[in-house]
Amino acid sequence: MVQCIERSVRAGEVKDSFAKWLMILLLVFGYYPTPAQRVHGDSNYSALPFQTLNGKIPIVKVQINGKPAWMIVDTGASITIVHAAKASYFGFEIARQDKMDMTGLGGSTELLETYGCSLKLGDLTIKQRPKAQDLYRLLSTIKAHDKITIVGILGADVLSRNKMTIDYSSNKILYPTPKGNREEEINVCQVQEVF
Repeated sequence: MVQCIERSVRAGEVKDSFAKWLMILLLVFGYYPTPAQRVHGDSNYSALPFQTLNGKIPIVKVQINGKPAWMIVDTGASITIVHAAKASYFGFEIARQDKMDMTGLGGSTELLETYGCSLKLGDLTIKQRPKAQDLYRLLSTIKAHDKITIVGILGADVLSRNKMTIDYSSNKILYPTPKGNREEEINVCQVQEVF
């Protein structure tokens, strides 16, 4: 009977020891929450809501040269593309002589350079210019089925360069808030009134 008591004491000691080591590891290595955990109340992260087509394909509202537009969010697309036929409506130009061939699983396609095409997501201005392509077949199918006008595809080039995270649990795209838009903390002790 004494042996049973000793074993239970040792088991209790092991549990206490494990809990102490776990706490030490968390303190040493730190606990780093995900962007989804940090975004609520954290001015260093912004959240851009998105909707879904058929409950699966995310679409996000953007601005192209100041005009609102819907784009598909596609992590499998390496390049951001806008519908070439919408160039005059959004006020950008396409250089037909500046062509680029792109090959993927669906075959080869031709992409055109855009000029004067400013893309903005929430408070984030995208630095790289999107490419242009005739997306009529894809976009007309979406419009016929889902009754929404899509004007392009937001690709992995924009998502990765701007450190964006797609949070499906809250239907938001999270990204670091641009430095000029962050609410800077003011130390009250440094503020002085001047009369």
